Amino acid sequence: MLKQLSHERREYAASQLIAQLSEDSHFLSSDKVMIYYAMATEVSTEAVLEQWGDEKTFFFPTLVDGKIQVCPYEGKARMKEGQFGIWEPTTAPLSDLSTLDYILVPGVGFDSQGHRLGHGRAYYDSFLSQRSLQNVHCVGVAFSEQVLSEIPTEPHDIALHSLIIV
Repeated sequence: MLKQLSHERREYAASQLIAQLSEDSHFLSSDKVMIYYAMATEVSTEAVLEQWGDEKTFFFPTLVDGKIQVCPYEGKARMKEGQFGIWEPTTAPLSDLSTLDYILVPGVGFDSQGHRLGHGRAYYDSFLSQRSLQNVHCVGVAFSEQVLSEIPTEPHDIALHSLIIV
């Protein structure tokens, strides 16, 4: 269903993401922000880079040996296609995750309690459970079609601070 969303719907979602981030005090006061390169079923974050690329330092996740590492974004020329066809930086990973201020998190589904349903490999749950990220503001990004009344949870699931619905 999400793969069939029109180009116009996707552009509208990207503009709504910008509008909501523009009113988010946590985001506006953040210097170091981790975003993601969207898969076909996820809200694009490219407009976020365009809007705040000169004001904030952006990071992307990379998958190394089944674990998420966080690497700085230094332009499209320093990106490569990684696992699952997702673009990721070729830069060295961030050594101190606690310096991140804000993380935008993709997913398959979300509920109003901050629970997310991923692709079933628990990459983000494992990543977000790290002690060094306990003070980082983590926000899910979802098309309205991805919001569910309730998501079943497991002990390893990490709830997000909030959800941006577009």
